[in-house]
Amino acid sequence: MAERLLSVDPTLKTVTGFDTVENKIVTGSISVKAHLSPDMQIEASVQELTIVPVCEGDGLVLAADVLANSLNYHFRNRAAGDLYRPLNSPAAIAGHPLATSLDAFEVWGADLVGDGVYRHPLAP
Repeated sequence: MAERLLSVDPTLKTVTGFDTVENKIVTGSISVKAHLSPDMQIEASVQELTIVPVCEGDGLVLAADVLANSLNYHFRNRAAGDLYRPLNSPAAIAGHPLATSLDAFEVWGADLVGDGVYRHPLAP
């Protein structure tokens, strides 16, 4: 499990869902591949890992649900000129309904991992 969580090997995830607008089953897939520069690579040795499932009403489940829905809203409502641009800045989330409630970073700035390593190939 730890190796899977820490791996930067390419992965392919295929999912099936239901399009409520078109009223049909749809499938999609995403391939994720990360290339880390030598100074970003971390040698990790996991001696022990315990994953404890939580119940549906746990606060972390609610937080994950809010995050997932917020990201979905954010990605679907970005202006064409904002597509593929960095996400880790106050300007990037200014139009989001929860923008004033977000307190994820002490210092906003260059995000070498999220906006760097995982940047979209079409990013300017």
